[in-house]
Amino acid sequence: MVKQVDMLPVQYVVQQEFMKRVRKWVLVCGFFLMFIIGVSVSIRMKVTAAEIELLPLKNKATLQDQREQAMAYLAVDLDAALGIQRARAALVEDLPWTVILEDISNASVEGLWLQTMDISSDGTSGNTKKSTVQSASVQLIGDAMSNEEIIAFVRTLKQSSHTRDVELTDTRVQKRGQSNGQVGFEITMTVN
Repeated sequence: MVKQVDMLPVQYVVQQEFMKRVRKWVLVCGFFLMFIIGVSVSIRMKVTAAEIELLPLKNKATLQDQREQAMAYLAVDLDAALGIQRARAALVEDLPWTVILEDISNASVEGLWLQTMDISSDGTSGNTKKSTVQSASVQLIGDAMSNEEIIAFVRTLKQSSHTRDVELTDTRVQKRGQSNGQVGFEITMTVN
């Protein structure tokens, strides 16, 4: 038993020394960890403060970019609208549309109905500011009771002094409700 009594203080001293070193390392690691956290928080606070200071400038820059983009879209839209308006004005001013429409009206016979008239400009001359339309393509789509009405319509259109290249491009038998046997047609021509 004497040996155990002698061993007890040595073990107690070693254990106490070990605990001192562990506490020392825990304190060092804890302080080091707190230092790292403190530096991280400080850096993050500085970055956040800088971002807050720059936020109004960023919003102004974004708003300016949006305004410039909107102005660019508006300029493109206005240019397109002006181009369309100039083309329409030239088309209306340069061709005798009242006479052309009267020729089409006079050419139609009983039993023939026009559904669609599509007009597109063909040739222009002159500079870009004031161009004159020399001709326009016209597409007529409609229905007739028979092929004879369509043929008479095409012949009359060919005799007009304001039309040229009159062509019957398509015919088809249509069935609408109870009225069977109507013939749909499509005519293209150039007016000048």
